[in-house]
Amino acid sequence: MDEIRPLAEADLSAVARRLAAEYPADGMTVANIGHKVWGDDHYEADLNLGAWRDGRLTGVLLGVARSGRAWIKALTVRPDPAVAEALLAAFEDSLRHRCITTIDVSGSAPFYFLPGVDATDAQAVCFYTAHGFRKANDSYNMACDLLHQSLDTSAAEADLATHGYRCARLTPADAGALATFLGNWFSPGWATETLEALANQPVSAHVAWQRKRVVGFAAAEVTNPGWFGPTGVHPRHRGRGLGRVLLLRALADLRDLGYRRAEIGWVGPLAWYARHCGASVSRVFWMYRKELAPETGRAS
Repeated sequence: MDEIRPLAEADLSAVARRLAAEYPADGMTVANIGHKVWGDDHYEADLNLGAWRDGRLTGVLLGVARSGRAWIKALTVRPDPAVAEALLAAFEDSLRHRCITTIDVSGSAPFYFLPGVDATDAQAVCFYTAHGFRKANDSYNMACDLLHQSLDTSAAEADLATHGYRCARLTPADAGALATFLGNWFSPGWATETLEALANQPVSAHVAWQRKRVVGFAAAEVTNPGWFGPTGVHPRHRGRGLGRVLLLRALADLRDLGYRRAEIGWVGPLAWYARHCGASVSRVFWMYRKELAPETGRAS
């Protein structure tokens, strides 16, 4: 019988090997997992669990609780669903002790691997459905070719400059202004994701300015390896081409890092990406939710 216990940072290499086997195309590297789990501001040991048999890691559940709700970031269901069942049961017990009754299997932004369950993963879909989860929403990734299209923005930037706009690579000195902009117009979670670009060489985020005010941004290589996003432009400054320039600048960074294609994660405006970089839908994700019955017998 497998032993279920919280994962420690010392288990990181074993966790990465197990997750890479389960999610071979999803950036399950030691660095990415370490950041998404132990780097999460809401990390709690008993919500990140491993199943062990004779010293071998047989299953992983990575989870988090935020603002009274819980998320499953990743759960291995192959080759033995019974291991996943034991991990899920232990996870649910920990949530009931916290009086948390909602579990989402979706992007636990800003520290997430995938927007949901890959709709083509029949075994995972069947597992969640069989264990009381219902499909709550869906989301999409898009992908675009980086080698056979022009990513040059010089002419567009020259035109924008005549209207008082300037696009530039993010610098550490600009981090505060960008974080304030994102907090005001988008979300603090996007600030957390985007500012991770400062750790990359070169910095993989770009900012649009009008005078000394941030009016737009785009980042890449911050959510997962080879992924574009997040990105956004202030509502009053949309329709001028800023978003396209920021997109192409960030895609050029991915190309220069050696990627042949970019994955655009958790897409909202499908038509916009199709128009501006020839992107097409590459993956569909189903977001699942489960409502737990409250723990009985506890004092009120």
